[in-house]
Amino acid sequence: MSKPTDLVQGTLDLLILKIIALEPMHGWAIAQRIRQMSGEVLHVGQSALYPSLHKLEHNGWITAEWAISQNNRRAKYYTLTRSGKKALEQEAAQWERLAAAIAAHLDTLLANAGFARVIVRVVPDDVPEVARDLRRLRKGYEARFRALIDAIDVVPGVDRTLLRLMLLGALNATQTWFKRGAGKADTAVIASQFAAILRQGAARAGRQG
Repeated sequence: MSKPTDLVQGTLDLLILKIIALEPMHGWAIAQRIRQMSGEVLHVGQSALYPSLHKLEHNGWITAEWAISQNNRRAKYYTLTRSGKKALEQEAAQWERLAAAIAAHLDTLLANAGFARVIVRVVPDDVPEVARDLRRLRKGYEARFRALIDAIDVVPGVDRTLLRLMLLGALNATQTWFKRGAGKADTAVIASQFAAILRQGAARAGRQG
């Protein structure tokens, strides 16, 4: 069984927002929901939970109101505000933009074999007559992915440069196994799943570090 893992603050804030977006909850219920969602892996103590709730309330992303809980006790219930909802939407939009860029990159690689060979396999020094143009081309799409990776919300401990390089390496290898049709997933589906796996992996890597 996995050892209970502590959440870093940025990830905890985001989890809280996602949980209370479903319905207002008090602190103990939020902590329990996090444990349930993680399969009993993530345990959040009061020393981490309540400072995070206080910060989110101070930022205007949640509101708090006293009410009677199901066990007939007074508890402070937290509710997502419009600003909190907007923060969640912005976080999701960053990953959607990355997924769109992944799909576009895959489409280009898989639809243009000549372009793919140049981008993936040719080293600029091997073709001195076009080395400058090739470097400019590579720097262009690497810069776009660098900006996208820099924009997404990953927790401390995740190396964004390494994340970008691993992403591009995996994408560039897609042409070795991808086949269109025959019931295979299209590039948009692959990109969406790739981004989802990347999103979960980046958060988990940071929590384990």
